[in-house]
Amino acid sequence: VSDDLDFKYSFENILIKTDKRVVESGQVKNLIMFLSDKIWDTEEFFYICLKFIDLGDNNYNRDLIVNNPQDWVDKWKLLFGNKSSEDTIYPFIGELLCLRDLLRKGEKASLTSQGSHDIETPIANYEVKTTTMRYDSLVEVHSKNQLASLNGNPLYLYFVRVEESLAGVSIKSVIYDLENLGFDVTSLNEKMKKYNSVTLDKSYKIDEIRLYTIDDNFPKIVDSSFVGGKLPKGIRSLTYVLDLNNLDYEAIETN
Repeated sequence: VSDDLDFKYSFENILIKTDKRVVESGQVKNLIMFLSDKIWDTEEFFYICLKFIDLGDNNYNRDLIVNNPQDWVDKWKLLFGNKSSEDTIYPFIGELLCLRDLLRKGEKASLTSQGSHDIETPIANYEVKTTTMRYDSLVEVHSKNQLASLNGNPLYLYFVRVEESLAGVSIKSVIYDLENLGFDVTSLNEKMKKYNSVTLDKSYKIDEIRLYTIDDNFPKIVDSSFVGGKLPKGIRSLTYVLDLNNLDYEAIETN
């Protein structure tokens, strides 16, 4: 394929991607590869491989793969399903936009991978909720700890509203901004490897970013909401929907 084709897409346990490899002539070529790390029925997998390398009438199949691999993938998705390829990246973009806002303000902020909240600084914690809903301001809270400050630092909630658009920010552009702000993006680049190239190229228009202070007046369900300061016996987990309408917030610059 052409050297400028950069493609990666997966569905079920099948991966199609471009990669530069040394061929028999000793030259480095950009190849499009059809891979799977789980093959239960080798005969069926070999059949798909045969279709992958088949030129087709008037070179139709080969031209389709080389010129528009996404179209070729979509045809097979109809047959095999698509549980793993539709990566949702806008929540991750929302977290990075809020991280960018804090870095621009001079805060020493970092993403948390194991903590109860999404972003931490030495003096505050931040939870991030991102939506593509145009009008409603509803967020889902997945535990009693998400809106509780567990280390004594103040807790804030970022609410980010985005919509898919031809022009806007992509995951790549936001990471570029973070790098220019001096943030070490090594771990972010590693995380991007799990996403399909089509997903990475998606752009989103930022409709608004709000910042809420989670204080005693903010509606939430935490340990202190229950008798004895803990969930009632027999309740293993807690999920609820919070309506942010009519709550005070700070509007954050979206550019």
